[in-house]
Amino acid sequence: MELKTKKITFRDAEKKYRISKSTLQRKVNNKNTMKVGRPNTLSEKDEENLVKGICLSSKWGFPFTSMDIRLLVQKFLNKNGFKEKRFTNNLPGYEWFKHFLDRHKSILSERLAENIKRSRAEINHESIKKYFEHLKNSLAGVSANLIINYDETNIILTTLGKPR
Repeated sequence: MELKTKKITFRDAEKKYRISKSTLQRKVNNKNTMKVGRPNTLSEKDEENLVKGICLSSKWGFPFTSMDIRLLVQKFLNKNGFKEKRFTNNLPGYEWFKHFLDRHKSILSERLAENIKRSRAEINHESIKKYFEHLKNSLAGVSANLIINYDETNIILTTLGKPR
């Protein structure tokens, strides 16, 4: 505090507190911009986009498993020509995934998918009719080339254990 208000010189503070002058200058001038440790594999922007995609997919009813996320990152790295030496075949390990969750714990968490009750899963003529009415209204004005078919062979409808 004394240094910021210029009540004491760096040299005097060095002697008084037994901290090197260069360290004091770095702290006072906020020159400690480097993060400690190894840099992340993905940039902050890339991780932010990945988190947004994961949240959107989950909102649509298709939550990702840890392996889905790891494979997505592998595909991203391969497509963009990145070679990460820490990953076997550019595939992040489960520890990377855990650290990824830690970095985004305010938004993401690992949860067990639950089966829904039979009463909530019942489908009748009225619910199907209502679904297609909503779909028709949602797709009004959307060009046909913007509509995609999601391959349902990759959809996990039930899980019996914790996804990994």
